[in-house]
Amino acid sequence: MDEVQKLAVRLVGRNGRRRFDQSSKDRLVAACLEPGATVSKLAREHGVNANLVGEAVTEQLHIEVKAKVLQNVRTGINTPVVIAPMPTQPMPGSIATAASAIIYSLMLTCRACGIEPLTWLRHVLTQLPQRADNAAITELLPFNFAKIAAA
Repeated sequence: MDEVQKLAVRLVGRNGRRRFDQSSKDRLVAACLEPGATVSKLAREHGVNANLVGEAVTEQLHIEVKAKVLQNVRTGINTPVVIAPMPTQPMPGSIATAASAIIYSLMLTCRACGIEPLTWLRHVLTQLPQRADNAAITELLPFNFAKIAAA
């Protein structure tokens, strides 16, 4: 394996745990977010555990979602934040990671709009079965629920 592929180790603790250079980790996470990339393959190529890489990818998605949600609320943009589109082909972990990012963005949007996420979720789960299959769901999004709840 080429040494360039491995993450740069900045410290090895007494217990043998490696601490990696942040810029190396950032490059690996960015590579994982590329279309068609798989966490397990990239982790193997870089000589690290796939679970650790998966956690880093999820953490990065959450950071990006939080930043975009707060930016949207500050600027008054009422659009949902979707960081990771659902993959067209199932890849281990990719669907779960994308779904996690979407759920996280909705929960952050609730909090940013001053809505208790559980209250909003109950409302959505009550309304969905009553709606037509082709009905737009935009009024169920958290920023629109805030307007309904205030009225």
